[in-house]
Amino acid sequence: MKLLGKIVLVTGGNSGIGRAIALRAAAEGARVAITGRNPAKGARVLAELQAVGAEAEFIAASLGEEAQAADLVAGSPRASAASMWS
Repeated sequence: MKLLGKIVLVTGGNSGIGRAIALRAAAEGARVAITGRNPAKGARVLAELQAVGAEAEFIAASLGEEAQAADLVAGSPRASAASMWS
């Protein structure tokens, strides 16, 4: 488990390559936070991650919005999964 004890933030984690990266990081022991603009897709991937035993969160965010991107990186309380960063 190469990522045990690490936190991985996957942007675009609710589909495609981002989803695959999130699932792989979870398989390697990471706590995973995925972001995306579509809450329904995020919820589906979150359920997949939790089904394999991962500690995971979905954060609805658009990285086209500078403030949202900054909040994600800083672990701001404005990001809905701020608990991941504590």
